Amino acid sequence: KHKNLGERTSYYWKEINDKAVNFDSNDKMVAQISALTKDEMNQFLNTTVVNTKPILVRSFGTAHRNDDDYKQSKTDESICRDAACVNNQLTSLTIK
Repeated sequence: KHKNLGERTSYYWKEINDKAVNFDSNDKMVAQISALTKDEMNQFLNTTVVNTKPILVRSFGTAHRNDDDYKQSKTDESICRDAACVNNQLTSLTIK
């Protein structure tokens, strides 16, 4: 249920933008979730919550280049600084 007119309006505009003109995406999502078994939910939780390392992204603007945490990040070997490293990290997180 929508709590107010703003929520209802946002819902309908999202449906329109997603070309879901039957306005039933919430009902479809509830049906899909309801059809999940306990084993499927456990598998999902184990692969996405328990076994997945967090991905942290930090972006420093040029105004913050003299801050201590930026200087520390430049020496931290566990931080990816190029696309190849990021791709490697993301590949290692692929759900099996």
